[in-house]
Amino acid sequence: MSIHTNIDWYVEINQVATGKRLREMRLAHHMTQQQLADVFTNARDFMSRRAIIRAETGRGLFSMPHFKFLAVLYGCTIDELIVANVFRIGEHGEPDQLVPAAYLLSYFFNAVLESVCVKGTCF
Repeated sequence: MSIHTNIDWYVEINQVATGKRLREMRLAHHMTQQQLADVFTNARDFMSRRAIIRAETGRGLFSMPHFKFLAVLYGCTIDELIVANVFRIGEHGEPDQLVPAAYLLSYFFNAVLESVCVKGTCF
């Protein structure tokens, strides 16, 4: 796969779908909203039940550290928690093509590898 550094991307988090996924993950781990809030608080990171309700109903989002914490708690990756629409930016600067998120992740992974590996030697 070749790296195209001139491609611009537009990523939009679907808050409602992300909230639904967060709720599904919490329920799959047999936790109430209050129990999840208590887990955050016990980890010295206060989280109110109201904040969890807002996130699960698509009216708010967790911060990235909170998503990282949930990924560890649920044994998954952050991209399994977040539902995103990824678009390639067209020549007029507008999102013109929906791109699978897996493609974008692969693109960035390969770009990182290319930036740290020179002539077969990785730093």
